[in-house]
Amino acid sequence: MKISGSKVLITGANGGIGFAFAKALARRGADMHVHSRSEASSQWEELRRGGARSLTIWQADLSQRESVDRLVDKLQVEEIDIL
Repeated sequence: MKISGSKVLITGANGGIGFAFAKALARRGADMHVHSRSEASSQWEELRRGGARSLTIWQADLSQRESVDRLVDKLQVEEIDIL
């Protein structure tokens, strides 16, 4: 699977396995779309330094239906290759 240049969306990217996936895909040159419940700026800088071609941060609380709906509405105009 081609990762370099692919537009990747990772939910829960600010910690745990989500952040591990984000780092791995950043190293392979992905255009990163990352979701987090809250901001974690030091981690996002690590992805930028780690090779991400671009980085878009989406903040939403996925335990709240209204927050999920707003995120989905915003993502409608984005091209995502890998979720």
